[in-house]
Amino acid sequence: GAGGAANSCGIHIHAGTSCAEDALGHYYSTASDPWSAVAYTADEADQAQGTFSVETGLAASEIDGHTFIIHAFDGSRIACAIIMQPPQFLEARGFVPYFSYSGNLQVSGSIDPITTSHLAVATQTFTFSLDGVDPACSSGAGGAANSCGIHIHAGTSCAEDALGHYYSTASDPWSAVAYTADEADQAQGTFSVETGLAASEIDGHTFIIHAFDGSRIACAIIMQPPQFLEARGFVPYFSYSGNLQVSGSIDPITTSHLAVATQTFTFSLDGV
Repeated sequence: GAGGAANSCGIHIHAGTSCAEDALGHYYSTASDPWSAVAYTADEADQAQGTFSVETGLAASEIDGHTFIIHAFDGSRIACAIIMQPPQFLEARGFVPYFSYSGNLQVSGSIDPITTSHLAVATQTFTFSLDGVDPACSSGAGGAANSCGIHIHAGTSCAEDALGHYYSTASDPWSAVAYTADEADQAQGTFSVETGLAASEIDGHTFIIHAFDGSRIACAIIMQPPQFLEARGFVPYFSYSGNLQVSGSIDPITTSHLAVATQTFTFSLDGV
């Protein structure tokens, strides 16, 4: 752990916004410096992991773009990364039975992440990991419409009709999108579907899971996951000339607004 020097083994947010120049002092708006006792402990492999909660008084928007600095045992600054928002995506989880389904299948799991690329046609790419799907889908889809389907629908509620497939292209891109169940009634995979829709247009819509006969068995709402920040891609501190080479990430960095705004962050570092 830390020694007697100021900032020994520290892992701190600083007021600077660049890794190419002085990162300035610790960043906080409270009456006293909350960072002075925040320090990592290196293991025998020169790695460090852990989680801290620090009452900085700062909102997430205020720390976004600032520097996360790693200190050596002597308190000097050895590595720097910029706090930023990770790539944005959507997800669908918390599946419930389709509102009119009365069978025994109970789908659980998640579709995460759901990303949107804007090429010639806007395309959703999604990865799914589901449990409790229809075992009759062990060889994939059958001849029925929507057999073993996993589709975004136009509806926005799991308590009523989810309406039809959701897309803005000339033809339905969902008709051939289907999962295959394994022997444990699970299904995993990734699909890319040219829907013509932006991420903002599918946000709040339904993701529907179909049975082998094409009926609708489960529903979840597409939404944004809880927002957080991260710091990764560490580089040597601009004035550091030693041999330590820090890598790894600080992820996620979340902010809670209790009596004092508090950042909670989990770190996994190598080369400390």
